[in-house]
Formats: sequence, C-alpha cells, structure tokens
Amino acid sequence: LKMPLTYSSRLFNFVESSEHYDNKELKFSYSEIDNSLLKTLPYASPKVVTFERKPNLSFDAEVQVKAHDLLELITNYKYRQSWVKVIDDFQYNESEVTRIGTEHLCVINGNHLNFTTVTKMGNSDEMVYGELTDSSPILDLIYQFYIVKPLSKDSCKVTAEVYWIAKSAIKKIIMKLLFEKQLAKNIGSSLINLKALAEKSGA
Repeated sequence: LKMPLTYSSRLFNFVESSEHYDNKELKFSYSEIDNSLLKTLPYASPKVVTFERKPNLSFDAEVQVKAHDLLELITNYKYRQSWVKVIDDFQYNESEVTRIGTEHLCVINGNHLNFTTVTKMGNSDEMVYGELTDSSPILDLIYQFYIVKPLSKDSCKVTAEVYWIAKSAIKKIIMKLLFEKQLAKNIGSSLINLKALAEKSGA
C-alpha cells in the first residue's frame, strides 16, 4: 500500500508486531478494519429459476472425472465449441469469470442467440449451471441446465435439462413438429461430446 506506519484514518490504524518462524523473528504491520465503516456494495442476488413441471428434454451420462472438474469444463466458455458442435460462432468476454448474470452469444444456423447465466435449486450434493435466452426465433424463452452430481471421488453424473416457453399455440405446434426432435439430437450429441472430451483430457 506504500503507506507510512504513522498513517491513520477511520479505517486504517497500523500496529507493529512480530512473530517467530523457524527460529527467526519476522516483523510486520497490520491494521484491523471495522466492517461497519466500509462503504461497500453487496453482491447482486443471483436469479434463481423455479419450475413446477418436468423439463421438456432431459439427458444424462456418467463421466469418469471429478465433479468439480467437469463443471469447470462446462462453465469455461473457451471449451464450448469443442463439445457443442452445432455452434457456428461463440462470443464472450475472455477476461470475465463465468458467474450468475454472465452473458455470451451463440450463432447457430445464422441465428444469433444471446444467453445469460442463471441457476435453479438443486439437491445439496448437486452443482447446477444454467443459461437462458429470449432471442430464439421460435420460442419465447429457452432454459438449459447442466446438473453435476458426484458419484465417487473420480466420477460423476451430468444431467442436461431443457425447458422452453412458447406463449402461442402456433409456436408450440411448430416446435413440436419441426424442431423438438432436432434439438433433442443436438443436446444428446453435445452430452456425448462433453463426456468424451472430459475423459480424454482428464478435465
């Protein structure tokens, strides 16, 4: 901080002290800060989504890697096109850590889909990562979740769930007749690719 030890304020009041480590005296200075005096902004509350129904699509797979390592592979966007092959382009902020509210753009068959990271409640032994888009040309909202559950020290189960909302009967019919089967194929293939990539690289 390059502050002199004589410096003091409402937050800082330095104290000199020392400790002995390996028979050597190490001198240091510190300042205890009263949290009530800090003017900090609280973290934004994450958007937690709830559903009163089963997902429109659901797939799962057992993966022979640690659960936290698989979650890292899912949430690290630089790997996304390695296992989601239908993406033509994937744009995101490389300097930003994936968290609730993080945004990215997927281009699929010429359609630009803007996604925002969300979450939903899972069981105590599950880790949940989710994405939401409202820019689908067919549906009003699409939610996609990856739920990772440890099975052992070095293996886990991943479940991919997709929920969608179509406010009009026409959109529901179009989705059912023309797009649901293809979306199911894409999600299933992506999960297979994710498993292969994780196990090959050891996540």
